[in-house]
Amino acid sequence: MIDSHLDLLQLNRAILLNPREAASHPLAALLELEKPGMEILCPLARAIYWIETGRSERVDAGEALATLWSIDDSDARGDGEVCFEESAQHSISLTLGGTAIVLGFKSHAQMFYYGDFWHDGLRARSADVWGVSVQDDSNPGLEALFLAFDADRRQLRGRTRANPREDGFVGECRYTFAFVNDLPVSGPSFIDSYYEQIWEDLHQEFPQRWDGDECNSSFCWLHYVTTEQAEQLGIAAQADQAIGTGQDYPEWVSRQLAAQSDSLWINSSRIQASYAKAATVVEPTSDFWFAVGCGSSWDPADPAAQVDAEAEPHWDAFPEQAGPLLRIEISRTKQSLPPEWEALLPYVRLLIALL
Repeated sequence: MIDSHLDLLQLNRAILLNPREAASHPLAALLELEKPGMEILCPLARAIYWIETGRSERVDAGEALATLWSIDDSDARGDGEVCFEESAQHSISLTLGGTAIVLGFKSHAQMFYYGDFWHDGLRARSADVWGVSVQDDSNPGLEALFLAFDADRRQLRGRTRANPREDGFVGECRYTFAFVNDLPVSGPSFIDSYYEQIWEDLHQEFPQRWDGDECNSSFCWLHYVTTEQAEQLGIAAQADQAIGTGQDYPEWVSRQLAAQSDSLWINSSRIQASYAKAATVVEPTSDFWFAVGCGSSWDPADPAAQVDAEAEPHWDAFPEQAGPLLRIEISRTKQSLPPEWEALLPYVRLLIALL
């Protein structure tokens, strides 16, 4: 009859990969003699089997759909580890003699979290709660699922969360001075990884200022403004009022402006405080995957509880905690559907209609 649980796994996979042939699989008929409830099949394969054998009244659509998951785990790495990357544009506002100045920064952070934060990096929905239509042949609900993941990302990442001053921070933040008002500049970057703080691309022509250590050091934004840009901003000095060459500032700076030290030198703490208030640039979801053929109690957010059905020596019913038998990758940029998903789609549509 049934030689081993490995035969049962092959049967489950065969039904999921070729659902139209479920009724004619030789092992399925033998299995039903032993297990009339077909509990040896995973919930989705069992529902397909009842549909293909003309017994849709036996289908538990909710149970079957609850074991079909769409998952975006692009931020989750392994068990309990999450890698977050975030980008933001933020600014510091100044006033120089009645002239409004906005210093713009483009910043990027990469950080690793562990433990409970892992759940933030995992976005998963089972098909029974998708709440989307899969009836459109040209795009069977996939864009709606991508949009749902996009909304999750915006909610999670809408504000910056990287803070190198937090105990236990693991990662790196890079804050780059990029604009004065709307004028682009080639400014320096301050890089903070909690244990180490450095500046890159500070201007070599002018002396720099240190506040005791590199972590609390400052940069002068005037060093990166050309004479033409200073004229556009309305802060360039007349010839007889300029400090000239050989000073701590560009030659177009006036003596009066050079005296306003607090507005000219920006320390790293001020940059980080600006970043902490910024909205992030959230990239749309590019890929997710379908987890197909799971046990009825499998939870993608609880990897430690997952059972490897292949490693189980024997089971009389499909293990409730068994992980997915199939992984179907979905890309937002691909025009065609994976053949595995195309084969399953008619059954998914029917099960959603049966809810």
